[in-house]
Amino acid sequence: MRHQEINERLQIFLISSRENAGLSQSDVAARSEVFGIGKTLDQRTVSRIEKQPMTVDAIKIAGYLSAVGIQPNKYYELLTEYTYKEDGFIMSNVGKNSIKDKVENAKGLIASVKSHVASYDHDYIDTINLTDKIEQLEIAADGLNRKPIIGCFGHFDAGKSTILNTIINKRI
Repeated sequence: MRHQEINERLQIFLISSRENAGLSQSDVAARSEVFGIGKTLDQRTVSRIEKQPMTVDAIKIAGYLSAVGIQPNKYYELLTEYTYKEDGFIMSNVGKNSIKDKVENAKGLIASVKSHVASYDHDYIDTINLTDKIEQLEIAADGLNRKPIIGCFGHFDAGKSTILNTIINKRI
């Protein structure tokens, strides 16, 4: 699913959630207390969230969802539905091939280069450690098909665990 299509579906979800709650954009802004840090949104920000939900940071989305009475895990489930397929994580589609297909093609090319280099017996190849570099490239290409690892860092007692617990709806 393309970025624009996901953005449009999220717009529909957010606006319909606000309307189902019987709230105006100003009401959402006034009720956007989240994580004990006070009001996180103003009316202008609520409007931006509804126009471009894919570009908004997690705190603002959490404030919006809190104001309209939606649990953050519901939003996460919606994003998961739009971005995951049974065969794995779909990061992006470029042309006719997915990222996963492009990685597989690259791995095939790397294997081809490795076999060609192995067929030559030359001191220079050993001197520059070309075989080792190709193996490192194979390892890097294998890593492209994994789910991303996301880190969260900040000052002590700044709410890192709180926001992660809220987003995934589990206590970690």
